[in-house]
Amino acid sequence: MSVVRGRALMRLIWLRHGETTANREKRYCGHLDPSLTTRGREQAKTAFRSVSPQVRPHVLHISDRSRCEETATPWLRDHPDLPVVRTPALRELSFGAWEGKTYDELMESDQEHLQAWIRDPWQVAPPGGETLTDLGRRLERWLHRLLQSHDEGETVLVVSHGGPIRWFYACLVAGDPGRFWDRDVMPGSWFVFRHHDGKWREEGI
Repeated sequence: MSVVRGRALMRLIWLRHGETTANREKRYCGHLDPSLTTRGREQAKTAFRSVSPQVRPHVLHISDRSRCEETATPWLRDHPDLPVVRTPALRELSFGAWEGKTYDELMESDQEHLQAWIRDPWQVAPPGGETLTDLGRRLERWLHRLLQSHDEGETVLVVSHGGPIRWFYACLVAGDPGRFWDRDVMPGSWFVFRHHDGKWREEGI
């Protein structure tokens, strides 16, 4: 995709927010705005303790949902001068009318539509929600701006959601949208990618 052909050589650390009650109850959360559970706050601290001693980010980009802001709190406390960009572009996929519902509930109330979405989430959207294609468009626009606005060699910490991280991995690292579900992205997990020669590659910290 042309979006990866920016001038910047940078490192992205993608961090998924910690656990919420919706995660624990296996509910489609999307653009809802729950807070972290006690476990989720501990996951945020664990991620900070794992990443922070090894690298200090130059800038922090955060989805504008509370669960991401809370997950970023250890960095915000430890680095009060760290530039922060809060943006709806990094939100989870919108599940529209399905938000707050579980898979089992939807199998009872909207089975045909749910199964169509599972077969092809790139073209089928939840009622009132987004397709993965829609999600990809807003992430491409965000990433293009990111590559154009940061200097070569910078490290960017991105606190977001499972869907954006899976999209980034499938489309820009693996180069295969069909691999969207391949990457296991647990609450509080983090991944490191380097932009080089117009491509994104996964690497260690």
